[in-house]
Amino acid sequence: MYQTNIQSHKMSMLSLFRYSTRKGGENHKKGIEKLTDELDAIIETEEDLADYGTNTEFDALDFSQEMFGRFYGSADKKSDNEWAFAHEELDKIKEIRELQQITSNDPDLSLISTNYVLDEMSEGIASLIQEYRVYMDDPDNQDEDGDADPSNFFASGDTQIALQQGAAKLQDAIDELKSAKPLLDAMKSGDDPSTEDGEKDRSEIVKKLIDKDSTLRHVMKIVGRLQNAVSGLQANSLAQEMTDQEITTGKAKFSHLVSNEKMYLADDSTVDKFYSRHINREQFMFRQKGKSKKIGGPITVLVDESSSMRGSREDIAKATAAALFIMATEQKRDVTVIGFGTSINYTLKRGKNSKVSKMKSRRRSNEETFTKMKSVSWIANRISNGGTDFVPAIKKALMESKGKNADILFITDGEDHISESALKSIQKSKDKDGTRIFTILLGARRNSLSSVSDAILPFHSLTDQSITSLASLMKAMER
Repeated sequence: MYQTNIQSHKMSMLSLFRYSTRKGGENHKKGIEKLTDELDAIIETEEDLADYGTNTEFDALDFSQEMFGRFYGSADKKSDNEWAFAHEELDKIKEIRELQQITSNDPDLSLISTNYVLDEMSEGIASLIQEYRVYMDDPDNQDEDGDADPSNFFASGDTQIALQQGAAKLQDAIDELKSAKPLLDAMKSGDDPSTEDGEKDRSEIVKKLIDKDSTLRHVMKIVGRLQNAVSGLQANSLAQEMTDQEITTGKAKFSHLVSNEKMYLADDSTVDKFYSRHINREQFMFRQKGKSKKIGGPITVLVDESSSMRGSREDIAKATAAALFIMATEQKRDVTVIGFGTSINYTLKRGKNSKVSKMKSRRRSNEETFTKMKSVSWIANRISNGGTDFVPAIKKALMESKGKNADILFITDGEDHISESALKSIQKSKDKDGTRIFTILLGARRNSLSSVSDAILPFHSLTDQSITSLASLMKAMER
């Protein structure tokens, strides 16, 4: 990876690209201006001007790039100077180290953390730079070659207090980012392509996730609960499937080895024995009896977007659709999400081997390309409005999954009527193609879908029990 030098560090070109697509934000501009003002204030004499110049704005910008790189994890030290020393001193602060753990490999969280540091700690940083310069320029600290030893420099008590006071103000930011991190993880954003538009889209989505009042944050918390519940069911299922496995010997993947084999790696004296048994194919491992279960065909999610869905029903519908979209992409299944009212509002499709989604909207003339993160954000930020008609939506879903042994999840409050002829047509298409229809019925009093549904889950509110029931339905769609 190509690298470039800044003030006291070198950074990858990818890191600089990710910084450059984000640095234009208003919060970041204010942070750089604040540090610039503090650096300006420490240039008091003509000698200072001669030694350090007046390019404090560029110094502040470079410092912010390095700070971003250190949070992101791609800034390596290249020289000993005042800026390198400032970064090293900041790295000793507990709150900075905690931020670095949260932000590693995430460009948006890294810039947000950089903004917090510039905003709260600019005074202490400038004071540290000033004291370092005074120390290095003092003849009493220099050897016969005119060089001072940086390791003998210690910041004054006032500067250390200023840094610690600024750091203490970072705790709220740390708590915010900690709460946003699992929501980002739930979106599985790692496939986001490094294009300028893709980076900007991601940055806007991350801002919404950190905003405590945003719809996306609220919906993604429900998604997280659903994913955790499904994972718990998978763990229980694995325990049950142990009865369908046998222990044998041979050359195995590490994950298939019995615990006793793995324990050889825990002690240096037995590591050689582990590799010897591996080479000789003597290791004990689990092996599935018969053929292992394969994940099935595509998933189509129908989301009722009529006015009657507003409120908690809408939240549940969007969260379930988003969670299934993520689950299907992880399982390498084709997935389509269809939002409908009296007609089809949008169709969002992602192929099992694709890294992007294709979105067609009734209100937009051209097909758009979405990353996984933007796809989830689109689903989560929809607003219900207008009337409803089930038949076009179900026919569209059956057409999308025709002949593919697919699963359809229909999420609705059930407030529509389906004619007998339409029900017969739907059932005929289901039987022909082996398609299953699961229905999540949100608080409906009447149910026109029972005759064509393979399973119906009545859902009234978000409780631990209802979340578990919904997770079980999602688990049943793995076939």
